Amino acid sequence: MKEALDRQAQLDAMNLLKGLYPEWHYALAVDEPHIAAPVAAYLEEHGLIAVHWIESTDTPKHVGGARITARGLDFLADDGGLGAILGVVTVKLHAETLRELLLRRVEESDAPEKEKSLMRKALEKAGEKSLEAIAKEGVSKALTYGPTAWQWLHTLLANLAQ
Repeated sequence: MKEALDRQAQLDAMNLLKGLYPEWHYALAVDEPHIAAPVAAYLEEHGLIAVHWIESTDTPKHVGGARITARGLDFLADDGGLGAILGVVTVKLHAETLRELLLRRVEESDAPEKEKSLMRKALEKAGEKSLEAIAKEGVSKALTYGPTAWQWLHTLLANLAQ
């Protein structure tokens, strides 16, 4: 019997079911061991296939039928599919939450106390529009420059304090 983590068996099962989509595959023959219960259970738990299970007191639980899901098709396409388009996540930070996060970062920094004081004042007087601009630019810098994003924030807040 195939193990649940046998990647080739998983791929074989999904490709077989992909070719039959949207139909269920019920003709599970002995020559299709890649649709073994452990592989099917694993793929089902990840939402990649749906399974009709057959259970009886005489035999172990086994696959009676299976079909690939939309998520399984998207996985095989390796482009995110509609799930990537429909799964947009919106993150909202309230101005005060952002201000608190930035103030905490200022306090944790190694900057001299005089600079920290200027940065705190700049953050305390920054309005929502300024904080929104800082957040957008900060995320962009963090994704582009990583560790040097702190230097950007330091320079920005020092300029705001003047």
